[in-house]
Amino acid sequence: MSNYLETNVDDLSMVTLFLLSASVDKDDERLMTAIFYFKLIVAILVLFAYNSHIISDMTMYRADKDLIRHSYGFMHPNSLGMYLVGLLFDFSLVRKSHKARAGLVMLLVSLLIFAITDSRTTFLIAGVIILCYFLKPLLLKYQVSGSVIIPLVIVMFGLGLGLPYFYNGDSTIYATLNHWFSGRLNIGHMYLQHFGVDWLPRNIPTFTEINGHSMYDDSFYIDSLLRQGIFLFLLYPIFLIVQLRGKKLTLFHTMLFLITFFINIMEHYGGSLCMCNILLINYFAVSEENTVGKY
Repeated sequence: MSNYLETNVDDLSMVTLFLLSASVDKDDERLMTAIFYFKLIVAILVLFAYNSHIISDMTMYRADKDLIRHSYGFMHPNSLGMYLVGLLFDFSLVRKSHKARAGLVMLLVSLLIFAITDSRTTFLIAGVIILCYFLKPLLLKYQVSGSVIIPLVIVMFGLGLGLPYFYNGDSTIYATLNHWFSGRLNIGHMYLQHFGVDWLPRNIPTFTEINGHSMYDDSFYIDSLLRQGIFLFLLYPIFLIVQLRGKKLTLFHTMLFLITFFINIMEHYGGSLCMCNILLINYFAVSEENTVGKY
C-alpha cells in the first residue's frame, strides 16, 4: 500500500473529485472563467519557457508517417494535446453564447496542435467539443435526467474494460478498432494478461516490459483497475451514480460529460478534474425550473 501511495498519486484524483464536487459553490458563476484563464496563463508560461530554452522540447519519431512529434515544453506531445482539450472544455463552458468566429479559432488552434503533436485522440476529441460548442444554443434547451445518463456512463466503463479484455488480434473488427485507438486495446489486453486483476491496490510500473517490448498503458479504465484494485476502482462509478441520481444536466453538458468517459478509453486525463471540469456534476446540474443552466 505504501508503494502504491508513493508512485500512484494521479489515481487519487478520484478523491479530489469527490471532495470538490461536494464543496464547490455552485452559485459562483466566475469559477469556470477563473479556472480557464489560470490554465491559459500556465500554457503561455510553458510555451514562453520553451521559447526561452528554459524547458526542452520532447520529440518523438512516428515511423509510419515519417514525422517528428513535438511537445513544445510539455512533458509529451500527447500532454500538449491533452492541455488543449482541457482549454477547449473550459472555453466551451465559459462562453454563454456561441460565436462562429470563436469556433473557427478553436478549430484553427486544434489543427495547429495536431500538426505539432500528430495526436489523433486530441484532434478527434477537439472536433467533438467544437461541434458541441456550435450546437450549444440548441443543446441548452433540453435537459437529460441523471437516470438516463447513468446507464450511458456504465456502458462507457463496460467498453473501456471489455474491449481490451476480449481483444482478439485475429478479428478484423478488433484490428480496425485497435488501429483507431492507436494500439491501446492490444496493450490493455496484454497488461490484463500480464498482471491480472486484484481486489486491493498495488504498485504497477509506469513502463512495463511484456514479451520483450517496453509498454505503457494509456487507458484510464485498465490502468486504474490494475493499480487501485476492484474495491477502490468500483468507488468511482458508484460515486458518479450517487451524484447523478435526482439531478439533471442540459444536453450540452451531458454530451461534454460523456466525452470524458470516451477519453478514458484512450487516455488517463478523462478522469482528471484538472483537465475536465465538467465532472463537477453538482456545479453544472440544473434545477427543475431552469432549462438553460449556468453556462
